[in-house]
Amino acid sequence: MGQRLYNRYNYVLYGKDGEQLMNYSLKAELDNCYSYADSLDNDGYGARQKTGLKTREMLQFDLLQFLAYLSSSDQAELTLEIKFVREYLNQHFTTDKFRTFKYERTTGDFAVTPPRSLTYFVQGDLARAKVNPRSVTTRLSSMYAPSISTK
Repeated sequence: MGQRLYNRYNYVLYGKDGEQLMNYSLKAELDNCYSYADSLDNDGYGARQKTGLKTREMLQFDLLQFLAYLSSSDQAELTLEIKFVREYLNQHFTTDKFRTFKYERTTGDFAVTPPRSLTYFVQGDLARAKVNPRSVTTRLSSMYAPSISTK
């Protein structure tokens, strides 16, 4: 296997040829987000109660859409982006399928619409703060609270 390198912020695994295989700090941050999404569902604030879809799955789909939105149309770069999606989101795409997904899911008002999963994060924060004003909330609630309904 490759070499593991640490710095102040990242734990990165590199292959024999020096290619970055996995950024474990990023993977850990994603896992933290998934755990928070699960806690929203478990506490009754998540998407599962309203949509039947787990907040974790909604977050993963929102991340996938965002990565598709940011993706290049260049074949070589797209191959790397598909590899990233496979490794970090466990989603498998061919180049054509990913390109189709991008054009079907990220057109129109995508760039100005908050991701659905994050609206549940904010609503959960606000609801938890009402129940326990001393609770710790994420920064999302202060960023998005004015534009998101808590109904």
